[in-house]
Amino acid sequence: MVNKERYKLNKNGKFLCKMALSMASVAVAGTTATVHADAAQQAPAQETAQASQSAYQQKASQNEQQLSDLAASNAVKEDHAATSYAAANSANEAQTSQQVSDLNDQLTAQKQQAADQIQAASATMTDQINAQSKTVNDSAAFATQQQQAANSAAESQMQTANSSAIVQAQQAASQAAQHSAAAIKSAQDQYQSTVNEATGVRDGSIKAANDSYNQGVANENNTYQANQQQLANELTTAQNAVSQAQQDVKSHTTTETVNVPAQQAKNLLRITNAMEDQGNGRAYGFVGMGNPISTIDATFPKSNWTNPLYRNLNYGLYDNSVVTVNDTNVPTTVEEMPTDFIPGLIAYNPKLDKSPVVSENGLTDAQKNIVASFMVSWANGFRNWIYNNNRGIWNDANKYAFYRNFTPRTLKYTIGMQQAGNEIAQQRTNDHLTNNTHTHNFTNLDSLKNVKNLYEQLCQSINIWNGNYTAGNVISSMENLEGLVPYINANGQPTLLGYLVGAYNSTQGMWYGEIYNDQVGHYNLGGHASSILNNDRGYATVGLEKVPETLAGDNKTPTSSHIKGAKYALTIDAYDWSFYVENTTDTSAISASKAPTNLANVVNVANAKIAALLGSDASAPEFIAAQNHTKGHTETRTVVPAQYTNALKNAQNNLTDVQKNQTVKSNQLTAHHQSNLQSLTDQKNAAVKKANDAFDATVKHAAAARDSKIAEAKGSHSRVDQFKQELDQKYQDLVKADQAKIAQIEAERQQKIAQIKQDAKKNYDAKVAKINADSSDIQAKIDALLQSHKDFVKANADKLAQLKADDTKAYNDLKAKLDAELAAMLPKNSQSANDDHVINTKDHTVVLPDKKSDSQATVSSDSKSVNVDSKHNEEVPATTVDTPNNGLKTSSSAEKHNNTLLISSAKATTNNGTESLVSLADKISAVVTNLADADVTAHQTNKQRTLPSTGNYNNWGVIALGAIAAMFGLGLTGKKRHV
Repeated sequence: MVNKERYKLNKNGKFLCKMALSMASVAVAGTTATVHADAAQQAPAQETAQASQSAYQQKASQNEQQLSDLAASNAVKEDHAATSYAAANSANEAQTSQQVSDLNDQLTAQKQQAADQIQAASATMTDQINAQSKTVNDSAAFATQQQQAANSAAESQMQTANSSAIVQAQQAASQAAQHSAAAIKSAQDQYQSTVNEATGVRDGSIKAANDSYNQGVANENNTYQANQQQLANELTTAQNAVSQAQQDVKSHTTTETVNVPAQQAKNLLRITNAMEDQGNGRAYGFVGMGNPISTIDATFPKSNWTNPLYRNLNYGLYDNSVVTVNDTNVPTTVEEMPTDFIPGLIAYNPKLDKSPVVSENGLTDAQKNIVASFMVSWANGFRNWIYNNNRGIWNDANKYAFYRNFTPRTLKYTIGMQQAGNEIAQQRTNDHLTNNTHTHNFTNLDSLKNVKNLYEQLCQSINIWNGNYTAGNVISSMENLEGLVPYINANGQPTLLGYLVGAYNSTQGMWYGEIYNDQVGHYNLGGHASSILNNDRGYATVGLEKVPETLAGDNKTPTSSHIKGAKYALTIDAYDWSFYVENTTDTSAISASKAPTNLANVVNVANAKIAALLGSDASAPEFIAAQNHTKGHTETRTVVPAQYTNALKNAQNNLTDVQKNQTVKSNQLTAHHQSNLQSLTDQKNAAVKKANDAFDATVKHAAAARDSKIAEAKGSHSRVDQFKQELDQKYQDLVKADQAKIAQIEAERQQKIAQIKQDAKKNYDAKVAKINADSSDIQAKIDALLQSHKDFVKANADKLAQLKADDTKAYNDLKAKLDAELAAMLPKNSQSANDDHVINTKDHTVVLPDKKSDSQATVSSDSKSVNVDSKHNEEVPATTVDTPNNGLKTSSSAEKHNNTLLISSAKATTNNGTESLVSLADKISAVVTNLADADVTAHQTNKQRTLPSTGNYNNWGVIALGAIAAMFGLGLTGKKRHV
């Protein structure tokens, strides 16, 4: 068994140190530990220690001899017993083997005899089956032959009789058929005449019913339209009254306009090249990193871009990429952040950031809404900039879009879109996504189900054509995904402005940075830029999902670990559920303004319904403030006399009442109109049904009369056919009965054969069972003999094991008694100030006193010397104590026990941290082996002691170590270092 204890040492590297000292020579030489100091003490204690050591050593030798004698005696006794039991086992084995061999011979002879008897029984069974089966088969063959002959005679006789009877019946029927032909023709002519007359009556009745219905419907429609026009006139009168009142209010309204001036716009620094102004006091790039251009080149090779502007903007993908130190043309508040999105990264000065500090736990819901408002505005700015400055890119991104020839549609951020963004963020959190994985499902959101259902209903109801124009619909969606890491202010805190600048610059790389080729005819766009430029989309939202500390799969991984603020996976999701008017003859000119008014109104109403479901604008007040920061605006106050406002209010109330009543009246008129139309329809259907029912009844009666006459005329033919069928059936019944008789003979034969085989097999099985029973008796005897031998051997093994256990216990009891006597001879522990050693009588561990010395201490023996330098200030060194696995032997004392006492030294740090003293006595681990055990347990002291600061004396702890070393024969171990 090996026990190891380790302590760690750190100084210019790591290593473990193991030291051991042999004390054999110390015991012979009267070992002394000398400490050089200012004065010396007297040595009377040394003589006492030497006398105690001699008595202790003599007692130890006597104990060892007594234990050795007992061990030798036990070994002889156990060896004798083992020899005796082995001889008995061998004798029993020989006897058992002979008995088993004799029984095996009997079993072999028995098996051979049984095989012969079984073979004979099998032959007998086969002969019996063959003989009895032949008798049965011969009898069955004879019976079958006789039955077949009888069947043939009966069947032939019946066929002859049937043929004669059928010929006679056919002759009689032929004569009757000549008289019935005239009767059949007369019946058919009468039926057709009746049908023709009934058809004329039916058609006249149906025509009269349809004429009455059409006249009634025309009268009802005229009445309904007149009533509806009356309601429309009432509504028009009320609306005209409101219009007149509004005109009166407008004519008598005076306005007072107040101008709110724009604040002075800051000329924000827009960086389009990471190397700009490097020599003018500005520093762009990673904090503590090298050339920013080389950083870009390592990830974005120049050859991928034809326009260096778009390539350089990729630098915004790195967090802290454009931090400035001295420049003041930077946003300092959220209000100063741009709402447009022109090419160029926004510089950031941590010292000038005045925006709110964001908790390290992340953005609040209100702050997320601010980020979303800016992000949607930047998406619109990017679309407008590309449309105005790089029309080829715009056209290429929209070559398959319905709105490709429109100016960029404004992406709207509404209350519904805000809810969708929150749902997307929560869904991503639930799915544990990082910013390198798109949202699993960003289209079928609960917040958008009402919009989707309304869109599908409108798609089913709107299918209008008018000339060359038709109403169409489009559904569209996309998702951009990027990582968001905030910029940090001068105090190392994430701020709201820092998040916005980080989002702005990162998005520059994601959108402008994905325009790889903008040469005419060779456009090449990345997925982010292409999807956000698609003009089919009219609504957008932003989802902000907080992600783990290290963002997986993005360009921020090398540097984002130093950012204290929360990191986000930022999704920009755009949608559209809209309707449009298309020119079917020229699909390149989609314009509702040129379409017929009724068609354009249907599209506008449908889009208005969808817009109403998506809600009003959700922009945050902070975003509105940023929009107004560089814009002037006016506030207008109006003054209207009360008489005109009251008149307008009364007219509006009257219009509301008319509209409300009109809806009720219109519904009533429509219900009454529908009821009248249904009544006319019911009357027409009843008249038509009556005419058809009368016609069907007349035709049915005429058909019955015709069929009766024809059946009577054809009766003779039917009776002949029936007679022939009866005769044929009688013959078939005879044939079937004859075949059943043959089948019965075969069934009886097979039953008899099966019974013969069953009886023979039963007799055979009984004989085989009796033969096998004789062999089983012999095998049982063999198994019993073998088990008896196993039981005999196990009993002897149990006796020998018990003998060894008793000897082991006697040895251990004696050792415990002798160890206690030896331990009693050691000096007792003392707490007096003059005691300079402690002896643990339980495991014979010697522990030096807890004192300190600032001088260099040297512990010497006549074999080894260990010097300890007290000038180094280090932590406690790592010490490994290896305890060997020693076995008990009965030879010489040196070979009986190979025990090792390991003493570990350590350097202790002084309170002021400038000097430390390490002596050989700092830590001592004493290991005393258990003579009766194969495993040796290592004991290490749990206290650190140092030598006293002055004095020259013989140390009791060292004397005790010498005694133990002499008794057990300590060996040396070397020093080992691990780096």
